[in-house]
Amino acid sequence: MKVKSTFRTALSYYYVRHAILFLLLIMGYRSMAQVSPQVPATTKNHSKQVIGYITQWDAWKEVAGIVPKGGYNQLNVDYSQYTILNFSFFGVAKDGSLHSGDFRNKNIYQVGAVQEPAALVNEDIYSSWDMFLLYGELEAPIYYISDGSYAYTLGYRNEGSGWKNVNTGKTGAFPLSVPKQGGAQGLLDLAHSKGVKVMASIGGWSMCKHYPEMASDATKRARFVANCVDLINMGFDGIDFDWEYPDGPGMNIEKYGPADYNNFAALVEAVRTAIGPNKLITAAFTASPAKLQGFNWARLNNSMNYYNMMTYDYNGGWSNKAGHNAPLYDYPGAEYTNFSVDATVKALKALGVNMSKVNIGAPFYGRGVITSGTAALNGATTKRAETVQPDGPIQTCADYTNWAKDLWDGTPNYSYILQQTSSGWTEQWDDVAKVPYKTKGNYFLSYDNERSVGEKAKYIKDNALAGIIIWQVFGDMLNMTSSTVPKGKLIHCPNTTSPLVNKINAVFADGTTPGNVAPTVSLTAPATGASFTAPASITVSATAADSDGSVKKVEFFRGATSLGVDSVAPYSISWSNVAAGSYSITAVATDNLGATTTSTAVAVNVTSTDGGGNTNKVVVGYWHNWNLASAPYIRLKDVDSRYNVIEVAFGTTSSDYSTVSFTPEGTTVADFKSDIATLQAAGRKVLLSLGGETGTLMLNTEANKQAFISSMKGILDSYNFDGFDIDIEGGTSLQLNNGDNNFTAPATPKVVNLIAAVKEIIAYRKAQGKNCLLTMAPETYYVQTAYGATYSPLVGAYLPIIYGLRNELSWIQPQLYNTGSVMGLDNKVYSSATADFIVSMTEMLLQGFSVSGTGMTFPALREDQVAFGLPAAPGAAGSGYTAPAEVKKALNYLLKGQSYGGSYTLRKAAGYPNMRGIMTWSVNWDKVNNGEFATNYYPFFSGTVTPGNQSPVVSLTSPAANASFTAPATVTITASASDADGTISKVEFYRGTTRLGEATSSPYTYTWSNVAAGSYSLTAVATDNGGAVTTSAAVSITVNGTGGGTCNGIAAWVAANVYTQGMQVVYNNKIYKAKWWTQNEQPDTHSGADQVWAYVSDCDGSGGTDPGTDPGTDPGTGSCAGVPAYEPYPKIYNIGDKVVYNGNLYESLANSLYNVTPGTADWWWKPLGACSASAARTTTTAVVNLPVGTEKLVVFPNPLTGSVLNINLNAAAGEKVAVELWSADGSTLLLRREYTAGYKGSQKITLDASRVPAGTWILKTVNIKNGRKGSAKVIRL
Repeated sequence: MKVKSTFRTALSYYYVRHAILFLLLIMGYRSMAQVSPQVPATTKNHSKQVIGYITQWDAWKEVAGIVPKGGYNQLNVDYSQYTILNFSFFGVAKDGSLHSGDFRNKNIYQVGAVQEPAALVNEDIYSSWDMFLLYGELEAPIYYISDGSYAYTLGYRNEGSGWKNVNTGKTGAFPLSVPKQGGAQGLLDLAHSKGVKVMASIGGWSMCKHYPEMASDATKRARFVANCVDLINMGFDGIDFDWEYPDGPGMNIEKYGPADYNNFAALVEAVRTAIGPNKLITAAFTASPAKLQGFNWARLNNSMNYYNMMTYDYNGGWSNKAGHNAPLYDYPGAEYTNFSVDATVKALKALGVNMSKVNIGAPFYGRGVITSGTAALNGATTKRAETVQPDGPIQTCADYTNWAKDLWDGTPNYSYILQQTSSGWTEQWDDVAKVPYKTKGNYFLSYDNERSVGEKAKYIKDNALAGIIIWQVFGDMLNMTSSTVPKGKLIHCPNTTSPLVNKINAVFADGTTPGNVAPTVSLTAPATGASFTAPASITVSATAADSDGSVKKVEFFRGATSLGVDSVAPYSISWSNVAAGSYSITAVATDNLGATTTSTAVAVNVTSTDGGGNTNKVVVGYWHNWNLASAPYIRLKDVDSRYNVIEVAFGTTSSDYSTVSFTPEGTTVADFKSDIATLQAAGRKVLLSLGGETGTLMLNTEANKQAFISSMKGILDSYNFDGFDIDIEGGTSLQLNNGDNNFTAPATPKVVNLIAAVKEIIAYRKAQGKNCLLTMAPETYYVQTAYGATYSPLVGAYLPIIYGLRNELSWIQPQLYNTGSVMGLDNKVYSSATADFIVSMTEMLLQGFSVSGTGMTFPALREDQVAFGLPAAPGAAGSGYTAPAEVKKALNYLLKGQSYGGSYTLRKAAGYPNMRGIMTWSVNWDKVNNGEFATNYYPFFSGTVTPGNQSPVVSLTSPAANASFTAPATVTITASASDADGTISKVEFYRGTTRLGEATSSPYTYTWSNVAAGSYSLTAVATDNGGAVTTSAAVSITVNGTGGGTCNGIAAWVAANVYTQGMQVVYNNKIYKAKWWTQNEQPDTHSGADQVWAYVSDCDGSGGTDPGTDPGTDPGTGSCAGVPAYEPYPKIYNIGDKVVYNGNLYESLANSLYNVTPGTADWWWKPLGACSASAARTTTTAVVNLPVGTEKLVVFPNPLTGSVLNINLNAAAGEKVAVELWSADGSTLLLRREYTAGYKGSQKITLDASRVPAGTWILKTVNIKNGRKGSAKVIRL
C-alpha cells in the first residue's frame, strides 16, 4: 500500500515548517546531521559565487565503495563550500504549471507527446525522495492523531475520516506524514541555517518542451508565475530558469522560434514582479556563442542576478571526434572552433553582457566515448543505436562499457572515475585546453580534476567574473561508505569529503596565486550634477591604477555607448557637440591581464538654449521595436542623444489592413510611455512609423478609412506620440489603379482615403493643442524615378500622397538605398552610394520635376520639408550604404554650395542651407557601427560647427594588395592615419567584419599570426579624439596552403573571381563547392542549405564528404542528385532542408537543427527512403517543377533593368519563404535566398538582382510552413 503524505499543497507546509522551527527552538532540539571536514578555505574567505546543483533523483544511486542508497542527499553537502544550491528540477506542464521532476513523462521525447499537470512535490514517501530532500526525516505514517502527540502540537486534528490542520485550515485523508521531531533537517532549513541560499531550478534537458508556448501565452505564463510564488512561499530563495534552449529544439521542443528571446525576457520580468526585488533570479544559458546573440542582455540585466553559463558538454556521445567535455581554451584539431569556456566568455563580452553577473560552469563528471581506433584526443568516434532516458532512441558513441547505461550513461561522477581508472588507464594533460583526459584501448574519457577546476577558478578571478556553477554537488563526494548513519530513509555519511569544490574555494580565497587583482578607477571630471549648455563640450577625465600590474586602457561611456578610449595617463577624452539631455557617465579600466573595473557613475545635465531640443534641423533615426541579433534592441530612452527625432518602427495593421495597433516589445507599456515622456522633456520628438518593408496599409473603403482614423487617434492619445510617419513601400499598398495618371487629383480609393484620413488625424491632434508632425519615407522608385520613367501604377505612386498632403507634410526623407540607378535633372543616371546620387535625388525635390508621360510638373517642396535617408551600416540595408566621405561631400555641396567636382551640378549654386536634415535606418544599426552615422552627420544639423569634426584619414600601407603568403602565415598589418583637426585615438584592424586587434600609437601596426590558407579582405578603422570614424580601402591577400598554394590541387578562393556550379575552392583550410554562380561571397559565411557554397571537407580530409564524390551517383553518405550529405555542426539545418545519410534521404522537420544525426530521431528528420535513382529524381523534380495550383506572384519592375527586384507575396508571421530564380527551362538554379516574414499578411521582398544576366527567368517561392508556392516570369533586359 502506498503511503500518501498529507502536505497537500506546498503552501500549507510553509506555515507548518515555521511552527516546527519554533517548537524545536523552545524544546532545544537541533539536528547535527551534516558534514564538516577540514577544508583549505570556505566561501567566507572570498567574494565569489559557488553555485551547486543538487538533484532530486540521485538519491536512488547505490554504488559499491562510492555511495549507499539514500546517500546523495542534503546531509552530506559541505555548506561551507557553497553560496547557493539549485534544487533540480521542477518541470513545465502543457498548461504552464510546474510539477515535480518525478512526474516527467518518460515518453516526452516523442513527437506530439505532452507533459500533463502534476503536483509540485511528489508526496509519495515510498516512490519519491522529494519530501525527504526538501523537509528531512519524516515521522512514521500516522493514521490517527492522538491528543498531545507531536502532530497534535503542529495543529493537526482528526476530522471525519481524515484530518484538518487548525493553523492552516488545510484538510486531507490519512495516512499523514510530518517531519520527525528533532530529526535531520531538510535542504531548505539546513542550508538556511548555514547561510546558504536555495533556488528552485525549473526545466533541465528533458522538461523544457512546453517552455516556449508557456512563455508566449498570457494564461499559461500566469500559471507558471503563480507556481513560482508557491515555491518562494515554500522557502526557496529564488527561481533559476533552465530553459534548454530559447529558439532551439533542445531535446524535445517542437514549438520554438526567435520570439522566444523576448518572451523569455518578459517571463523573467513577470516573475521578478511577482516575487519582489529581494529574491534571486538566475538562469542557465548555453555555452554556444552562436546561440547567445538573440538574448536582450540589457533588458535581462534589469531583472536577473546571475547568468549561469553551462560551459561543459562541448563534446560527448554525439561528437564525431573524441574531444574535451569542458576545455578552458580552444585547442588544435578540435571538431569545432570557438568552442570553449574562453570562447564563450569572449562572446559574452562582445555582446556587452554585464560580466559581473556571469558564472561559468565546472563539471564534476566526465564523458566517455568509444573511438574507431586507439583512443586519442581528436580521434574519430564510432556510433551505434541506443535507447536511453530521457532522450529515447539515439545514435551515440558514448562509452557504456566502462560507464554503465542507466547508471552513468557514459557520464561518470568524479568519485567513480577515481575508483575505476586507478589502473589500466593512461592519464594525459592538455596544456592548451587546460584539462586532463584518460585513455584505455579505444576508450576515451574527458573529465575535470583538481588541477583543471583550479585553472577555471583562476580564469574566473582573472576575468572578474561572478563565480562558478557546478553540475552537480554529489559528483566529487568521496569517503561516503567509510561511515554511515541512517536518518530514516536518508543516509548520513559524516566522513564525506569534496576535493574539487575545496580546490575552487582555495583558489578563490588565495589573494596572490593565481588570481589577478582588478584595477581601480574613478571619474575626476565632470563633477556629479554638473550642468552644461547645448551644444556642449565636456572633458571627461579619470584616475586609474593597478596594484599588481598596469592599466592597459580606460574607456569612457555614456550609458552603454562608448565615448572614447585613452591608454595613457592622465586618462581623458573630449566629448563634443553634446545635445540637450541627462547623461550618466562611467569609466571602465582594463589592466594588463584583462581584468576590468567600472567606476561609480557621474550624472550630468545638458540644457538647450531654446528651451528644448532643436527640431528645426533634424537628425532622424528609426528605432527597432524588436530584438535583432545583428542590431540588438535598445531601450527607447537610451537612444543616442544626437538623434532629436526618433521614428518608432512600426505600427502594424490587422487583417483588414487598416486598423493600426502598436505594442512595445522588450519593455512594459508603462516604461515605454515613460521613455517617450523622458525624450520629450529633453526636446526630442518621437513619432510612430507606419508600414516598413513588409507592412501593408490599404484604405479601400470608407469603413477602412474610419478604422484607420479611429485606431490612430487612440494610439496617438495613449502614447502621446509627436506625430507619425508614412513608410509605405510599394506593392498592393501603393499601387494606383490603371489609368489614374493625375497625381494632383488621384482617383484610386485607397490613396484618396489615406490623404483624407491623415488630414483628419492631424486636425484632431491639433485641436487638442498637440503637435502632430507628419513625415514620409518613400523609396526613390515611387518618387524620383517618375522623372526618367513613365508615371504608372507603381512608378511615382507616392506623388499623389505627397502632393495631397504637401501642406501637412513636416518633411520627407526618401530612402536613398535598396534602389537601382535613377536619372537626375541633368538627364544623367546616377547610382546609389555616391555623393552624386544624394545630391541629384535631393535637389529633384527642392527644384520640382516633370513627371514623365503626364505633361505635368511635380512642384518643389520647401527646403525645410526635405531630408534624405541612408543606412547606418553596411548590414542595415540590401544596398545603398554610403561611406562617410561621400556623404560629407554631398552635405557640404547641398548645405553650403561647396562643390566636390562631381558629375552632377546643383541648379542652385549656393546650395540649400535650410534643408531639414538627414535620416537613417536605424539607431540600432548605428550603435552596432560605433555611432558612425550620428558622429559624422549630427554636426551638420546641430546648429554648431558645419561641417563639424573632420573625420580622420587612414590607409593600409602593408601588406600590399593581392600579396601572397604561405600557411601558417604571419602577416604584419600596418596603417598610416592622421587627423586634420585633432588626434588619432586608435586604429583597429579587421579581417572582413572580424576585429583582429588595435594600435593606439604610431606606427599603427598589428601582427596576425598562424593565418590559415584562404583569401582575406583587410581594413583599418581609425577613430579620432572627437569620435569620428573612417574605414580604409580594403586590401585583399591570399594565404596559400603548402604544396604550390593549393589544397589537394584546389586553389584558394579569390573574392574577385567568378565561380559556377561544381567549382571548388579552399578557404581557411576548408574545401567548398559552388552550387551556382557566385562572386565575392565568402565561403564560410555563405555555406549551408540556402547558401551558394557547400562545405566539402577540411584539407586534411576530415570533417566532410569525399571531394571527388559525383552528385547523383553515390548512394552512400555522399550527395544524391544534388542533395548534399549530412554535415555536423557548424552546419545548421532548417525546416525543409534535405540531406543524405547512410544512403538514405531525410528532410529536416525543425529550424536551427544541428548535431542530430538523421536516422536517430524521426521527430527531427523525416525519412524519405533510400537514395535510389527514382528517389533522387523525385527530390530533384520537387524543387524544379511547379505543381498545379501555383500562385502567380507580383514582381516589379518587370522587365528588370536595375539591380533590385521587388516581390509581393503572403506569409504568416515568422514564416520562412524560400525564393529561387531558375532558368526558363528549369535546368539551372541561379539564386536561392530565404526570407522570414515579419508579420502576417502581404509582404514585399527585395531581391538583389545585380548578377542576373539578360534573358528570361522563372522566379519561384515556397512558403516552408504550409508548402504554398508561387511563380512569375521575369525578363531581364
